[in-house]
Amino acid sequence: MNVKELRVGNYLKLLGTRFGTQTIELKKLILSSLLENNDSIKYFKPIPLTEKWLLDFGFLDLGCGEYKKGTILLDNEYTDKGVWYVQEDSSLLNIDVIYVHQLQNLHFALTNEDLTNK
Repeated sequence: MNVKELRVGNYLKLLGTRFGTQTIELKKLILSSLLENNDSIKYFKPIPLTEKWLLDFGFLDLGCGEYKKGTILLDNEYTDKGVWYVQEDSSLLNIDVIYVHQLQNLHFALTNEDLTNK
């Protein structure tokens, strides 16, 4: 994972805390620190995108491995497990997404709205 692909608000796994691995939401201070000390990224791991994350983000389950929110449709029926095929109604965008932060960034780029956990 490259620190330059991260934004404030992205969800990641923080490794090696006294509580074990935990999910965190990136804050400005943490991201600034990561950008200054690129070596610190080793303490963070991307979170695989799952159906639970999609539901928590407010996507509707259309059945057959399809989930929709606004104009964004995700489908995992025809891809490898853990890879989500993303389509967007108003453009011919077709992209594969594997991690939560990738979907968050893509959603923001397409809608100018943050995708947050309900």
